[in-house]
Amino acid sequence: MTPEAALTKLAYVLAKKSFTLQEKKDMMVKSIRGEMTTLTPSAEEQNCLVHAISSALNHTQKKEVDEIQNLVFNGLLMMAIKNNRLDQLKNIHQRGANLTEANYDKRTPLHLAVSLGNTEIVRYLLLNGASVHTRDIYDHSPLLVAIRHEHQTIVELLRSNGAHLEHRNLGDYICRAAANAQIKKLKLYDLAGADFNCQGKDLRTPLHEAVLRNRKDVVKFLLQRNVKAHTEDVLGITPLKIAEKLKFDEIAKMIRAHQAVINNGRSKHA
Repeated sequence: MTPEAALTKLAYVLAKKSFTLQEKKDMMVKSIRGEMTTLTPSAEEQNCLVHAISSALNHTQKKEVDEIQNLVFNGLLMMAIKNNRLDQLKNIHQRGANLTEANYDKRTPLHLAVSLGNTEIVRYLLLNGASVHTRDIYDHSPLLVAIRHEHQTIVELLRSNGAHLEHRNLGDYICRAAANAQIKKLKLYDLAGADFNCQGKDLRTPLHEAVLRNRKDVVKFLLQRNVKAHTEDVLGITPLKIAEKLKFDEIAKMIRAHQAVINNGRSKHA
């Protein structure tokens, strides 16, 4: 606080006749309108904290101390991200925090920021070395996390930084979205470059699942992306056969029309 600001504040506080002496003292050490600068802990003070924790745990080897420091920094990073405080994140990073350090379930700061939809923090992490290809304990990449939490802007941001879809259960995830008529999520899978001819359990495609549950909007969405309508599941059943068997006439009509367009296109190029 500058001398001028201090004198002005002192005059203001002393003029408050309703305040007790203690209240006036308390007010002098508090920032009323941003006139006081809050000091952040110095690097030396932070080192003292790390060494104090290390001593309490009887960890004195350099490797052990470094591990504790990483844990402390990671916890602070995650808290800043959880509270969407980019300013705090930058401060912690400038003091030596590793922005790619994963926690116990292999989630990185980027995973957390993506899941919470903190776009500016995601952008900062990417600009400062965070990898879009990291996987957590469930083999989820930041891109898959963004899709599952339906954060379109972040999906676009990750894609522009080289992220791509890849997961051992990706077919199941997309089929589940189709079965539950989650159009927004399907659009994000599309934005991320997903193949809607993928297969999940029992070799069913997203179209199989949508037809089975009479999801007309989903069927329309998938057909517009030129999915294969004649793919057989493990029992040799196609989406059209399901529609006919369950008497979903409108869906059956949509699939036949789609196949007719494809067949017509093939005949023209024959």
